[in-house]
Amino acid sequence: MAANDPVGEKQAKLLAITQQIHQLSMKANALEREIKSEQDIQDVNDHFMGRDELDILQDMVRNLTEEQDPPTSKRGCRELLLDVYINIFDYVEGKYHLACDTKRELRRRCQLRGHFPLDKAKSEQLRGLLQFLYKRKVDAD
Repeated sequence: MAANDPVGEKQAKLLAITQQIHQLSMKANALEREIKSEQDIQDVNDHFMGRDELDILQDMVRNLTEEQDPPTSKRGCRELLLDVYINIFDYVEGKYHLACDTKRELRRRCQLRGHFPLDKAKSEQLRGLLQFLYKRKVDAD
């Protein structure tokens, strides 16, 4: 660029400003995703807070299976949910149609939608539910 090239200097300034705008936009997008993730985690915690585990499992049976009269035991509900795979965020948002047929499909869905971090679960019921959904083990009541 020539020493007295006002057009070149303006183009260089424009390029620098454009790069700064791009960097700020990337930071804003990252912050937006972080806020959305934290809100999603809070929504899940709120959905399950103060609820009995049996009540939660019975709701899941009603919402995710053909059974509208769910069992009266946690074990019975868990047995009906053994072949149901759904991302917890999708469940809380009422997107029951996004339930998956296999663990492999659920893993792919979780890669797209996100995983709920177990250490962020505020209630014992939610921790237990997440462990059941992940491990698929039917424990005694």
